[in-house]
Amino acid sequence: MTYTSEPINLAKSEKFKVSCNGHELAVYSGADFDYVHLITNDFETLTVATADAIERIDIRPSRRRKKYIRLDDHTVTLTVCRGEYLSFELNGDIERPLLIFADEPIPMSVYNGYNVMAFTEPGFYYIGYIELASHTAVYIAEGAVVDIAFHGENVRDIHIFGNGTLLRTDKTKYDSHPINLEHCEDINVNGITIIGRNCWNFKMNACRNVVVENVKILADMVWSDGIDLVGGENVLIRHIFIKNEDDCVCIKSSFSRKGNFKGFNVRNVLVEDCVFWNGPRGNSMEIGYETNNSTVENVMFRNVDIIHRETQENKFHRSIISIHNSGNATVRNIVYENIYAESTDENLVQIAHMNKPNWGEGRGSIENITIRNMTLAGGVLRPSKVSAFAPGDVEPRVTRNITFENLVILGDEIRSREDAIAHAFELDEDSSNVKFL
Repeated sequence: MTYTSEPINLAKSEKFKVSCNGHELAVYSGADFDYVHLITNDFETLTVATADAIERIDIRPSRRRKKYIRLDDHTVTLTVCRGEYLSFELNGDIERPLLIFADEPIPMSVYNGYNVMAFTEPGFYYIGYIELASHTAVYIAEGAVVDIAFHGENVRDIHIFGNGTLLRTDKTKYDSHPINLEHCEDINVNGITIIGRNCWNFKMNACRNVVVENVKILADMVWSDGIDLVGGENVLIRHIFIKNEDDCVCIKSSFSRKGNFKGFNVRNVLVEDCVFWNGPRGNSMEIGYETNNSTVENVMFRNVDIIHRETQENKFHRSIISIHNSGNATVRNIVYENIYAESTDENLVQIAHMNKPNWGEGRGSIENITIRNMTLAGGVLRPSKVSAFAPGDVEPRVTRNITFENLVILGDEIRSREDAIAHAFELDEDSSNVKFL
């Protein structure tokens, strides 16, 4: 394994300057965002200077009710606590927000005794492709930037951690995933920022015993999913910020090779305490479309803020919450709890069977789905759908025990079928299996 180290810096913001305790922080510029990474054990007061005069500032997630003090037409201060991931939006501009990430320091000594692959100097390290071996820890220190495709197959006890940045610029199809793990066990990814391209940024295929936490994923191109779980068991995804062009977190259970659908069960997945910003092409919390020869069960999304859910001209069932069963899989025992959506530009909820032969075949089921304490806070009213019929179906597929508890849409409580229909829900004629409480 070889690599080169070059002192090449990321692009710097032309719109924002940020300082803390009199010291200017690096504010980097991506394709459609600027961001600053603050490392703190507690809280800090930031001074944010803007190139444009301040007319209004929105700080999201809005339910955090973050306060700021305006010093003049171009400067504000705000207090940021460890663990906060925020979008600072000037004058309603969501084309280039300032993303603020506050993390606690992660030292390399966390994995003393491991075979540690360490990147510790600020700069740019290029490695085209790395095969991970079992019992390996990869450390990316604060200020370090690496351009890597990490791949692991049939390995275990892998750790990728630190306060640095994993930047992937290679567009080669199979080397473009910054992290790609297949049939791996005992995985921990903590703290890093991933800046991706036109790919699934963090792909896991049939992995077990996985913890992903305190990770930021930023991408802007087509197919730039945040985290894709294609089969897997015992997975915890916690305290994640994703701003991307496609799906934020997507759970699938199959893929096709030469027309044959290979399925992997999904069991025991928890996604919690996350902030998601969808681009035009994806879903915020997706199960599907690839769901064949498998079971997807015991999945929970909890305490999730959707700060933006964009769209484009051609609509494709894109939603805040979506279950798209295109195959013969059983999808059951799924819970969404404490979901706060600030707005959505396409759909709110889609629970449906789909007819997408490239992604699945056969007649699957969707059952025991609970959406509890969900709020659509703003924007305009968008449609939702719960259906037992895929396009072309004559007979319904198994779709039962779909329950909405404490659903609030634009300030209105949805307690009945009539309430739901009045708020743009499309429901099959037989709604006995869809309840609003």
